[in-house]
Amino acid sequence: MKSTITKKPKSSVELSVTVLASEMAEFFNQALKEVQKDFALEGFRKGNVPEDLILKNTGRQYIEAQSLDIAVQESYVTALKEHKLNPVAQPKIDIKKFKVVGVGHIQPVETRGVASVLDDQPALEYTAQLDVFPEIEIHDYKNVKIKKDPKALEVTQSEIEKVFDHLRKQRAKLETIDRPLKIGDWAEINFEGSLEGVARDDMKSNNYPIILGESQMIPGFEEQLIGLKKGDTKKFPIIFSKDYHQENFRKKRAEFEVTIIDTKERIIPEIDDKFIKDLGHDKLEDLSVAIKDSLKQEKETVAHTKLENDILDEILKRTRIDLPESLVEQEVDRMLVESKDRLAKVNFDWQRYLDQIKKTEEDLKKEMRNAAEKNIKVGLILGKIATEEGIDPTAKDGAHKVMEKLVEYARN
Repeated sequence: MKSTITKKPKSSVELSVTVLASEMAEFFNQALKEVQKDFALEGFRKGNVPEDLILKNTGRQYIEAQSLDIAVQESYVTALKEHKLNPVAQPKIDIKKFKVVGVGHIQPVETRGVASVLDDQPALEYTAQLDVFPEIEIHDYKNVKIKKDPKALEVTQSEIEKVFDHLRKQRAKLETIDRPLKIGDWAEINFEGSLEGVARDDMKSNNYPIILGESQMIPGFEEQLIGLKKGDTKKFPIIFSKDYHQENFRKKRAEFEVTIIDTKERIIPEIDDKFIKDLGHDKLEDLSVAIKDSLKQEKETVAHTKLENDILDEILKRTRIDLPESLVEQEVDRMLVESKDRLAKVNFDWQRYLDQIKKTEEDLKKEMRNAAEKNIKVGLILGKIATEEGIDPTAKDGAHKVMEKLVEYARN
């Protein structure tokens, strides 16, 4: 067997393989033995049918087809080892030549493969197009320096007061009212809407709870409910903003019809001794310190995550990886399945989602490519650095240990 490789862009390789007639004869015999194991013929025990009768009953072409499969599989693996190739996906095989002497008739057992005078002649030639594990070149990852924000961990009095306000609203009590709604009130509503005159299922809901002024709905919606009372119904238009997060809604006109099912006033407690004790503290100062410490921990977590992301972004700039197309496609497919699973968990139909955003799966795949490429590159980078740092890249905490090392380098 002979094989050569030709390197191509995007970590792709063309493997050219030639199998000689003498080798093909061995694969032919191997295929015949495999068929013989399960071959049944009247007058013989299973597995004991003579080979010439098997050839007569199956036809030589059938055995040759089986031998071709075996020859390609075994020669391909041998060629991979010879050239130290690490494929990342199944190859595309293209048979250029396959010819065995004696096709169409039965030869004696000793010559049934290929005539001996042609032993050194090519009997099988094929190419295999395959994507291989890419080469990774990282420049000076130990010397990555990230500029720190000196105010990133500061906790302001305004932030503490926002937490107090949130805690008060969490403990608010609801009391039924018989007056028009105002900002801060709670309401239960039924609503349905249309976009450019077309009714949409994703713009309707029943028994939907809302607090006026909390910006739960699209801008302008909650303000339309001010002054309404329980039992009232109101129709009103809203124009979506030009920067609305769903592109297919931007600058379009919507019509809503809302019915008020119930109305209540929120009674928000004051910060008194009972409020403080309910939160597990004796003094206001102690509660303030606890809130400040909690906010600082949150900021430290956010800052650490940002530091890790900044380090990886900088290392990505210093890295050369020629990603194989098949790896990118696999990651895009994984991300697509993940998106479908998320929607399935909330019982949202995938096709309905595509219809709403007015995109196809192919559109989403194109949008996912950049993120997919980054995911793969980060994974490959962490794996290579792990190896260089003596960390097992396959360990459950391997990536975590690598990031700890990179953060350590960045801080020194």
